[in-house]
Amino acid sequence: MFRILMKQNYFQSKDNAEDTIKLQDYLIRSNITEEKIKDRGLIRTILCQGTKAFAKMNPTTLELDTFQRAILNFTIDHWKKVKLFRINYGILLVACVEHLLYPGEDNEEYMKIYCCDEEKAIKVYNTLRGFPDRSDGTLSRSARSFFNCTKFLEDNQYLEAIRSYLRSLQINNEDMQYIRETSIGLILGNEVNDIVDLPANCEIGRLPRFDAQPPQLMDREFFEKKSNARFIINLVDYLNQYHISDEHFRIRGAMNFLSRMLREVTRSFDWRPSRLQLTSFRNTIFDYTVDHLKSVNLYRINHGILVVACVEYVLYPDGDNEEYMRIYRCDTEMATVLYNRLYGYAEDEPQDNHAIESTRSFFRCPQFSRNIPCLDAIRLYLSSIEIDNVELEDIRKKSLQLIVPSEIHEVRLIEPGQGILMDAKYFREKSNADTIINLVNYIKINGIIYDAVMDSETILKNILRETTRTFANEDPSPWELNVFKITMLGFTSSYLKKVKLYRINHGILVVACIEHVLYPNDDDQYMKIYRGKVQKVIEAYNKLCNLPVENKPDDDTVRSARSFFTFENRINNNDAYLSIVRRYLRDIGIDEDDDEKQYIRKTAIELIHGDIYRQPAENRIDPIGNIPPM
Repeated sequence: MFRILMKQNYFQSKDNAEDTIKLQDYLIRSNITEEKIKDRGLIRTILCQGTKAFAKMNPTTLELDTFQRAILNFTIDHWKKVKLFRINYGILLVACVEHLLYPGEDNEEYMKIYCCDEEKAIKVYNTLRGFPDRSDGTLSRSARSFFNCTKFLEDNQYLEAIRSYLRSLQINNEDMQYIRETSIGLILGNEVNDIVDLPANCEIGRLPRFDAQPPQLMDREFFEKKSNARFIINLVDYLNQYHISDEHFRIRGAMNFLSRMLREVTRSFDWRPSRLQLTSFRNTIFDYTVDHLKSVNLYRINHGILVVACVEYVLYPDGDNEEYMRIYRCDTEMATVLYNRLYGYAEDEPQDNHAIESTRSFFRCPQFSRNIPCLDAIRLYLSSIEIDNVELEDIRKKSLQLIVPSEIHEVRLIEPGQGILMDAKYFREKSNADTIINLVNYIKINGIIYDAVMDSETILKNILRETTRTFANEDPSPWELNVFKITMLGFTSSYLKKVKLYRINHGILVVACIEHVLYPNDDDQYMKIYRGKVQKVIEAYNKLCNLPVENKPDDDTVRSARSFFTFENRINNNDAYLSIVRRYLRDIGIDEDDDEKQYIRKTAIELIHGDIYRQPAENRIDPIGNIPPM
């Protein structure tokens, strides 16, 4: 006899839709709560009365434990509220066919789909996508795998239970969009899978996820990556829908809340984020702030959304989908046209290879052709926000900033050795900590506001003249001024006025870590660490990670820690630098703020370990736990 292990993928199987519906109904009618679910006797009752699978048999201990873990991972509140086509693929299939594609058809037509061959399946798929009728050998098997369900043919009452459940729901436009996107995603992600008819109630593998698991560090780089556009849109939708604030990430049990939120946002209910992923994700949200994420136009954060905004709103607002897809497959000839169009040059004007390759890299998004739901989600998001002429110009400028790397502009526009490009990277570099502090102080004292920075070249020049040594006696070049302006717009002056600057600059972070977290009353340690004394760096690393004093990190870890803590010649040659940073940290008063000190500690660990992950694969180590590569 089959052992019935009700893992999360059990509830996703098309064969188990009725159990999924019955379980939700039982949880609601019996007013089951998260606290009650820990009772083993109640778990047994729920299984026997809330599912057909155990109606006539007693579950084993393993079956009880497996079921308990599964529903707690979903959470009871989620079980009670969720529309079940968001969990079960059988319910999703019926919603797709009978509510989205062919509402009002007779049962005979529906049954032809549920027992379809590959030819019929691809026709239904083309209807789902809005394509003309055409054959596609690569997708026909995958489409059949999604639309075919022999259980519906064998058990008409089973299908009627799903239909009855769906009739009880109010399926709105957002639900329809979800049904369409998820169905497409499952078909595209299931191309290589055969249909396997297994006995009812037999545990089967879940269909592949269409959203990839996030990497080990969910930092700003992750948020910016083009392929993560849909994740960012889902995240912000979640933050707005559930009225999430910064406080949700500070409360006791915040890591469990983060884990549930990530699983919901990625639509991946059997993925367990690692501690490092959760920590880096939380810190990145703190860096942006929840209020900023909820209000900002997301092309200011994610490069995939920026590309679509640039192509479909700035460059070719009246283009068609075929033209857009040619751009997203961008070749050299197309890159030249796009570069010239952005700069206002003649479309056939030749450009150097570096600029064209960089342009191609920016616009090329092959994932859009493989993952249409991602592109559809971006388009839907952009259509929901107001994009006026000011925003269009900002999209153009931000695209130009990303397209042409700083080294190309240094060669083209700036004399060797004279150019300072104050981009986001400049703001992060340790050697520029004093400049960043001076700049933010100037903005606060003089009440600089966002619109003034955007509209006044004079104000920008004054900021640079008053806060940097290089521009004290000379004017910035047009390119230097433009890069600084774009960077300021990216941060916004209101953000710079509020943020604690160790959340931006790594030099301020290092001093905060050493002098306020690790050694708050031990002046003798500071300079030895800043100058890179190996033994002192090892001691600081062990203390930072709460490791034994005698712990001996491997060479890669020591190199990474030394790179983080050391200021090279900056402090040796400039005592004023350290004085400015120390005074700033004293003024903001972090010594009594445990949350901020915890942030400093965790961010320092992530930066050190993140540097290790960026080494060649054969040299990687895992100093804080077994975190498999993804």
